[in-house]
Amino acid sequence: MKFLTKVSFLLSIMVVKLAETNPKVVEELMRAWANEWIAFYYYLVMISVVRFKGYIVFAEKLDQVAKEELEHAEELEERLVQLGESPIKDWAAIEKIANCPKVYYPDTLEDIKGILQALEEAETCVINVYERLLILTHDKDKVTYHLISHIKSEEEEHRTIFEDLRKQLSL
Repeated sequence: MKFLTKVSFLLSIMVVKLAETNPKVVEELMRAWANEWIAFYYYLVMISVVRFKGYIVFAEKLDQVAKEELEHAEELEERLVQLGESPIKDWAAIEKIANCPKVYYPDTLEDIKGILQALEEAETCVINVYERLLILTHDKDKVTYHLISHIKSEEEEHRTIFEDLRKQLSL
């Protein structure tokens, strides 16, 4: 048991040293973390709107996606803490560092197709962020690389969910 504890300790030192040598990874992880919190917030707000409009299936899908966005934020936060960073507490600062600081919904909330299009665009924005992180961490930081790969695949699923719902509305 003591051997495993020493190995864990040594690995954590190696991870922190990696963060010290590559601040760009930490910066991009923090931005990705901010993106996930913003997505979670915007999706929660939209759940109420679409449920009120009677789009129950859409609301259920949004609820599923919002929960996954929160999970992503928590996973990214855990990784940031492992790298010696602490999360930002100020919402304005979160919006400022995010690559995708806002979901641009249509002017009228009657435009469900427009809402779905805005959600697709938001997912595409974060997918692009994760693609950059994969390039930065490939063969350099396996833990972060695998985490980002996992999150990116879920973001691609989210975009597909919104695309499919929009297509169903067009039928």
